[in-house]
Amino acid sequence: MRQLGLRLKMSAQSVLDLEAREGSETISLAKLRQAAEALSCELYVVFVPKPSLEETVRRQAAVKAREERNRLVHTMRLEAQDAGIESVLDEKTSAERWLSEHARRLWD
Repeated sequence: MRQLGLRLKMSAQSVLDLEAREGSETISLAKLRQAAEALSCELYVVFVPKPSLEETVRRQAAVKAREERNRLVHTMRLEAQDAGIESVLDEKTSAERWLSEHARRLWD
């Protein structure tokens, strides 16, 4: 505590308070940056997706494929073309098509 306090130019008690604020998630980024600099470190604040980026993109492609299929099924039912409606679009094939041909519109 004393050594870190010297580097941060604060008392050992202030270092304890700093650590307590870190533990309760009430510490400021400025204080974290100051502590990082005192320890010759860099501070990074990043967002890391829970599922992988690839999984997130695949899920979105599946959502788009499902929406597309539902629109087509609805239109076919309105036009009384119910025969074979379930085979209109294979969701997996449609999702792959979204990934390969429509990737730029995936988040529209």
